[in-house]
Amino acid sequence: MNIIDQAIEEYCQGILSISRDRHGIRMRRMTPAQYDYYDRTPGWDIRSRCNAGSSIVLNTDSPFLNMSLEFLPGARTYFGLDIEIDGILSHCIRVEKAKGKYEKRLFEFNEARERTVRIYLSPNIEIRILKLELRSDSRVWPVETSSCNILCLGDSITQGMDAHSPVSTYPVQLARMMDANLLNQGVGGHIFDVDSLDPDLAFSPDLITVAYGTNDWGCEIGLEGIRQSAETYLTKLRDIFPLPTRIAVLSPIWREAGHELRGGVDLPTFSRTILDIAQQIEGVDAIDGLELVPNQPWYLEDGIHPNDHGFLHYSLNLQRLLSAG
Repeated sequence: MNIIDQAIEEYCQGILSISRDRHGIRMRRMTPAQYDYYDRTPGWDIRSRCNAGSSIVLNTDSPFLNMSLEFLPGARTYFGLDIEIDGILSHCIRVEKAKGKYEKRLFEFNEARERTVRIYLSPNIEIRILKLELRSDSRVWPVETSSCNILCLGDSITQGMDAHSPVSTYPVQLARMMDANLLNQGVGGHIFDVDSLDPDLAFSPDLITVAYGTNDWGCEIGLEGIRQSAETYLTKLRDIFPLPTRIAVLSPIWREAGHELRGGVDLPTFSRTILDIAQQIEGVDAIDGLELVPNQPWYLEDGIHPNDHGFLHYSLNLQRLLSAG
């Protein structure tokens, strides 16, 4: 039984819509207007289509699940799937060179009984799902969703780079700790960009995290530039999502080159300016990114992006600081 031939939307989480073609389905986490906007900038186009924060969630009594997929353009060459069964992360798939088509039995048990299955998709690449096959005589039904929604906005770190395990990324971990539905709209290379916001977003978040700044600093826009772009962005975001929606602005995490001057300013000074602006917007929490990931290079994959260990610190510290606020 190939369940993508059914009403697959009720088994997909972390997305806004599904697109179908004669080959299979693609999961969409942006609105059409957002895709149109990101398509104008090379790099943003591909990264906006990666499956960050997306998952397939279902109840079934099938003893196995087969997945067939096609790799589409991505921000990285590697690919990972994490499979959680009855709340236990028990199966992981890793592909170092993700090209062409791929087929795998994700799990198999000796006995058929009811199980809750959650498949976390890789945040750094897009896939077309060709088949999701269960045993032909099995049952499948949706999992009840939470009443709490989290929207994560940000750059490549929010998107999930460079975690090799999809479940390690801080948006996924935060949603798990808060028992919330996640929509991750992080896009690698992105900045405080008011034109990327869509007032018609069909998602009602209780919490929004905003984590930009490191690319803005790299663009050498200086302190006056970040004051203008951050204030414009956050003011528009608050207009779209008025109180009581909670907004938390996360300044850039520590990076090895943060002491260098870009646009005449180092990253810590640049980050403090972002926090100052955030505190001026009604109902916006300002969280210092230096408190999220340990300020040591071995928690970063490349001096900029957290590795899986760095992301777990990010998640735990973010949840702690949000709870304290």
